[in-house]
Amino acid sequence: MVVKYVDDKGQPKEIAIKKDLDQGKWVVDDTATLSNGAQKADASDYILQDDGTVT
Repeated sequence: MVVKYVDDKGQPKEIAIKKDLDQGKWVVDDTATLSNGAQKADASDYILQDDGTVT
């Protein structure tokens, strides 16, 4: 799933996330391709909170 958000500088961003069934929470989808509108991202680049917010 692609999530749209605004970064700390006010710039709109998109990242791909997926539900990790082992952890039971949302994690960055590092297998996403650029063709689906998401940027490549390492999980260490983002912290996805349990409520779905990105920090």
